[in-house]
Amino acid sequence: MAKYLKKFNTHSEYNDFINSENKILPNISYCIDEDDSHFNKFVETKTVAIYTVTDASTSTKLYAYQPNSMYGSLVVGVELFNSIEIDGNEVSISDIDSDNGSYNLSAGTHVVKYDFKDKTQIPNSVFNGCSNLTGIKLLDGITSIGSNSFTACHITDITIPNTVTIIKDLAFNSTRITNLVIPDSVTTINTSAFASNSFLTDVTIGSGVTTIQNLAFDGCAHLTSVFVKPTTPPSMYGDAFSNSKENLHIYVPAQSLDNYKRQSGWAYSASQIEAMPE
Repeated sequence: MAKYLKKFNTHSEYNDFINSENKILPNISYCIDEDDSHFNKFVETKTVAIYTVTDASTSTKLYAYQPNSMYGSLVVGVELFNSIEIDGNEVSISDIDSDNGSYNLSAGTHVVKYDFKDKTQIPNSVFNGCSNLTGIKLLDGITSIGSNSFTACHITDITIPNTVTIIKDLAFNSTRITNLVIPDSVTTINTSAFASNSFLTDVTIGSGVTTIQNLAFDGCAHLTSVFVKPTTPPSMYGDAFSNSKENLHIYVPAQSLDNYKRQSGWAYSASQIEAMPE
């Protein structure tokens, strides 16, 4: 099915659109291209990342194999890519494909486009420790988000494509995401997948989720609202909301309220479970 690109000139214009009755339309990709060019036009076949480097003395670096969180490393495992483009210029992978190879980013905002060889998955640890990573656009068609793939990144929001089926251990641990929607395509949320997200306030868990592993949302101190769509309680191993209950309300389908409160795992949060508002 054809996909179309809709351009917005400002963030305000984009927000006005999605808050209107139009909402988000299927098969349309969205980009924001402001005067400061924080967002360039998204390329449909590439994963687009936005890096914000505030200190040129500790500029973001691209390393061939090992991440280095001291420098807010850009990405690891360049063997995973067909090509990498930084600010419109393709970077030669062969030039950095060594233990000491690196590419420096100066202070400012940079658009990096990754052409993954396998476009169905975000590999394990690929962006782990990239503290300068502040935005990411994931492609439709991704089915798996790997372990530690975005750990300690400073991304503030994420749109998980409605093709993803599994979110692995620690995938989004310690990010700056504030609102999270887990699409209906996801079936499994692994251990600590969204743990230690102290900025996270609202979560929607899609209707297809059947398994939530232990500590999935552990240590999300400001989490206030979790909307759980499945009518059958997903299997929960341990306490997924450990250390996140101070102001927490878990909303479930009204007809399943008692069932949720009785189920193993969910019972840890029985006093926080309520019927979903109509």
